[in-house]
Amino acid sequence: STGNYGPAKFIVDGTTVANGTHTTLTAATAAASSGDTIFIRQGTYTENFTAKAGVTYSAFPGSEQNPNVVIIGKITYTDAGRVTFSHIRLQTNADYFFECTGTNNCNVNFNQCYLNCTDHTGINSTNSNASTVIDLTQCNGNLVTTGITYFSTSHTTSIENTDLSNTGISVTANTISAGSLIILDSTIPAGFTTSGTAAAVFLNSRIGNGTGNATAFTHGGTGICQCTECSFV
Repeated sequence: STGNYGPAKFIVDGTTVANGTHTTLTAATAAASSGDTIFIRQGTYTENFTAKAGVTYSAFPGSEQNPNVVIIGKITYTDAGRVTFSHIRLQTNADYFFECTGTNNCNVNFNQCYLNCTDHTGINSTNSNASTVIDLTQCNGNLVTTGITYFSTSHTTSIENTDLSNTGISVTANTISAGSLIILDSTIPAGFTTSGTAAAVFLNSRIGNGTGNATAFTHGGTGICQCTECSFV
């Protein structure tokens, strides 16, 4: 540590050592424990690292507006427990920007993040635990090119108050093979396909953008599908 930051235990600054406790997210994560918050100062961080359970990764106060804090690379997660990302632009770099694997009960929350899928699908989760949940709340994002989508998951995935874009006019569907797909008060200009035991709930949302000649929703799962006050374009 190079200074006294009061309640801020961990601060990452990739350009000026004196402005933080660490210069990389990898190093800060190694030092952090469950219950800690790692604040990230404005800048672009190009690195791959493994997230730690119970840790919150948040833009430093004053740098919350995207894209002030940008992570270009792949974040992996295998721990049991909750991990949170807040006010961060997550950007692909020829790979997923987030991947969850293993058998642990994972709880992943993206809060007011920007999902920038420039050259690859953004989120992938092959985690086999039935209790695992990925949650997107008040997020934005964009599909920049064709052949990619926002996520592919094998468990419950919840999207709420989220407004995404698709300037690349990608027709590749988001997929979910188990658990529940829950879309509330959101605009998702890409299709969805369920399979396996997956269920689906859509409420007050707009699905599909109508410009890529792709099916907005294919329900191939065996779970119940419920749609209320929605538009499938």
